Amino acid sequence: MVEGHRFEIQIYRGKDTLWTLEVVNARGTSFVWDELFPTDRDALGAALTDFENSPVEGYLD
Repeated sequence: MVEGHRFEIQIYRGKDTLWTLEVVNARGTSFVWDELFPTDRDALGAALTDFENSPVEGYLD
């Protein structure tokens, strides 16, 4: 939950690839980072940092 809005953070990787980050809002809109991450923790950290430093409205469209 961020400012009363529910989000799902999805972190996954394919075989022999780096980690991918996706945030999905309550409407099912998906936001996928272009950047790939060396670890799942790095991906989660990027999502949390973005929520702290960016307006939540950017994730509500």
